[in-house]
Amino acid sequence: MVSPAMLKGMNTEIYGEGHPFGDPSWYQAYNTPYYNDSHKKFRKIMREYVDEHIMSNVHDWDEKGVIPKEMYLEAGKQGTLGLCIGRPWPEKYFGPSPWGFEPDYFHELIMYDEMSRTGSVGFQWGIAGGTTIGLPPVYHHGSEELKQRVMPACVKGEKVCCLAITEPTAGSDVANLKCTAKLEGDHYILNGEKKWITNGIFADYFTVACRTGKPGVGGISLLLVEKGMPGLETRKMKCSGAWSSGTTYITFDDVKVPKGNLLGKEGKGFQYMMQNFNHERFAFCAMSTRFARVCLEESLKFAGKRKTFGKTLIQHPVIRFKVAEMARQVEATHNWLEWITYQLNTMPKLEAMLKLGGHTALCKVQCTKVMEYCAREAAQIFGGLSYSRGGQGEKVERLNREVRAMAIPGGSEEIMLDLGVKQSTKLAQMAKMFAEAAPQPQAYNTPYYNDSHKKFRKIMREYVDEHIMSNVHDWDEKGVIPKEMYLEAGKQGTLGLCIGRPWPEKYFGPSPWGFEPDYFHELIMYDAAPLGLPPVYHHGSEELKQRVMPACVKGEKVCCLAITEPTAGSDVANLKCTAKLEGDHYILNGEKKWITNGIFADYFTVACRTGKPGVGGISLLLVEKGMPGLETRKMKCSGAWSSGTTYITFDDVKVPKGNLLGKEGKGFQYMMQNFNHERFAFCACGCATHNWLEWITYQLNTMPKLEAMLKLGGHTALCKVQGKGDWWLRVELCCVLGVGVRSVEVMEYCAREAAQIFGGLSYSRGGQGEKVERLNREVRAMAIPGSEEIMLDLGVKQSTKLAQMAKMFAEAAPQPQAAKL
Repeated sequence: MVSPAMLKGMNTEIYGEGHPFGDPSWYQAYNTPYYNDSHKKFRKIMREYVDEHIMSNVHDWDEKGVIPKEMYLEAGKQGTLGLCIGRPWPEKYFGPSPWGFEPDYFHELIMYDEMSRTGSVGFQWGIAGGTTIGLPPVYHHGSEELKQRVMPACVKGEKVCCLAITEPTAGSDVANLKCTAKLEGDHYILNGEKKWITNGIFADYFTVACRTGKPGVGGISLLLVEKGMPGLETRKMKCSGAWSSGTTYITFDDVKVPKGNLLGKEGKGFQYMMQNFNHERFAFCAMSTRFARVCLEESLKFAGKRKTFGKTLIQHPVIRFKVAEMARQVEATHNWLEWITYQLNTMPKLEAMLKLGGHTALCKVQCTKVMEYCAREAAQIFGGLSYSRGGQGEKVERLNREVRAMAIPGGSEEIMLDLGVKQSTKLAQMAKMFAEAAPQPQAYNTPYYNDSHKKFRKIMREYVDEHIMSNVHDWDEKGVIPKEMYLEAGKQGTLGLCIGRPWPEKYFGPSPWGFEPDYFHELIMYDAAPLGLPPVYHHGSEELKQRVMPACVKGEKVCCLAITEPTAGSDVANLKCTAKLEGDHYILNGEKKWITNGIFADYFTVACRTGKPGVGGISLLLVEKGMPGLETRKMKCSGAWSSGTTYITFDDVKVPKGNLLGKEGKGFQYMMQNFNHERFAFCACGCATHNWLEWITYQLNTMPKLEAMLKLGGHTALCKVQGKGDWWLRVELCCVLGVGVRSVEVMEYCAREAAQIFGGLSYSRGGQGEKVERLNREVRAMAIPGSEEIMLDLGVKQSTKLAQMAKMFAEAAPQPQAAKL
């Protein structure tokens, strides 16, 4: 039984089944800046609706290739079809929102997310795909007479509208459409073909992109074609998947379309399509991210009960590796998706259209690639069951067939990657003009940062540009950072900021910036993590702290962390360094290897064995420079030359009993308490998924320390693997592409690709390719401390254990606390 007193101040609200990574984090008792009570209410409505009416039927509908008409009427009545077309809510054509509040883009995200739990692209596209992409052009650009005739029936599920852009010879290359419409009197005469049109076989209305004028984008218009018009023919296509969505081949043979069915103005069709593409790709991202999560959740449930070789699949490290790889990608992707949703919610439409094109394009690639990865790995875990339609592996089998249905439509991955770079490059150029022209230039919106963070960002940027940027190559080549830089960092307050919260006023004095810093200030600041000092700060005696802390946080002295040994790295439980208590001293013997800052450290926080084997026999001692028997030797490594990587030997070193940090046998526990913060620092130095990192920072900012220690171990472990340092490479990609690219892979991938772009310059120390050359050497320096393999395994184990504990928390908490807003 968990004591209610232990839960005071913790978020204990869980929604759903509580499987690790089975739902977005705000379902699983994590804090959120995005969701409020209306979102929780709507989540409950959607979950119950999907579970009661859809989940058990979706397989049969897919096999039959059709969704019953009453499901469209029910979806209309529920309001989900009205929610598909973007904001604002279409009250003029539907009536008031059925939920009693004005929905926003997070409600729409919840709708796609909950409905995608079915693991069926066919159902999602069949029920809402056409409406999501085909109806908005009518809503935004049709005449009022047309909207009054079309909109009410479509948003209520009585009729269906689809979007007809793709042709046999033109998909993502919209500018080269061949379908033509020639104006003759009061009608356009429409001729051509459309292919792979979702919902086309049962659609009542077709929003058709066609050429009414000159070649290129300026000659494209949108016409609303109606079922039953002579010359319109539809034929259902046989595809790999999405069988119930009605994928269709359409031919137009001299179809007479009334002039009043022109949407907007002639020649503006491409522009209207572009305006809706952000929203369309947002829907793709929401669906495919949940499809990836479905594969992950189904895998975890199956791996927990299926046995091979006498134990469950999840007990095999190779299966945990697969699950962890899925989990890190899904969590990172969902955080990016929430960031985009927040931008859609807070930006005017014009601003969103200008700024989000690159992000939604790249995010769509990220989402579909993650879906593809998870579908494959889930199939490997399910084995033959993933090859059988229906049964336990139903969702995994279906999603494996339907990956291409998400990756190609809405802009293929290849074209989206190119578009993402082009759009973001153009935006960077425009942003400079905006900044000069606008009295109050506004960047992307954020729920995390305030004026103190902007002030601190400016301080740090000017400090780095003035004192560090031009010198760092020489320091690295010489293998040493000048002592005055440590003193300057201490004076600036950055060393005090590195050891976590609260600010160490007792040992430094008041914050030099005039405010109490939080973890977001630390995130802004990070370039290195003083790993050795936090154990002193949190567990040393007051006498020891008074002697050590002021000098270290002011840059006068340096403290390092000495855990890793020649034969024990991430396997901390098997340390061989020993300390035997004799009278008032511990006699320390052993070796440490790859110790950062060791060659110039004044203090060494040393993990050593003072008792029995295993984690219960490990303690932490503070060893001081100059103690007899302590020897340090600088190591020759691939990179990080100025960090002082060191080999240390302890030969009967006498360490005063008062230098024991905390209690004997608690060293492993103390290290674990600091590992979340240490990995946060690693991620801040190099996170492939900055939005996930900001989410973790938000949790650190809003959780009590005990809650953070319990809940964030799995996330920081997986995020550390996800990151591997690519943040640093944004600078180099800026130089090459004119834009800060949010990498979808790891530092290793970015380092390699940047080297290919720089060519020989990336093989020369110094010059234009200086950073790329150095980072290629230093990849392993980020990937190995807390190795990827162990972090992946730890992430799954921690999160599985947390899910079990969370159920106990929910039962024990007298008044479950909602997600913090």
